[in-house]
Amino acid sequence: MIGKRIRVEYFDHHDTFATFLPRTGFIERKFSSEHCDDWYLIRLDEPFDFRVEVDDFNHRNIYNSHFLIRSRWQGLEIGEAEPTSVFILLIPDMSALDELPVDLEACHHVAWGMAHTV
Repeated sequence: MIGKRIRVEYFDHHDTFATFLPRTGFIERKFSSEHCDDWYLIRLDEPFDFRVEVDDFNHRNIYNSHFLIRSRWQGLEIGEAEPTSVFILLIPDMSALDELPVDLEACHHVAWGMAHTV
């Protein structure tokens, strides 16, 4: 699984983010969160900046060199022959991945995507 090339396309949940997809990259690492052990870190071929809402009055730009993704569909895994729907999380601070399990509250769920093996 590690090292597989993945293409993430837009699926739903945040139409503004759709213009930033598709993105390709490779699976760099596997992570566990408090309730799941199948989050994958995707190193993107082409990083980008994306503006996220911090609260009702503030926004900030996040530089995205990676996505954290996980399959939304039970029984379908990332990196297999069939595409699967995934949660796409942006990582505002990569040091959030230093402590295990990963605190998903430190990430930003931006959209749902479709992950294809390239």
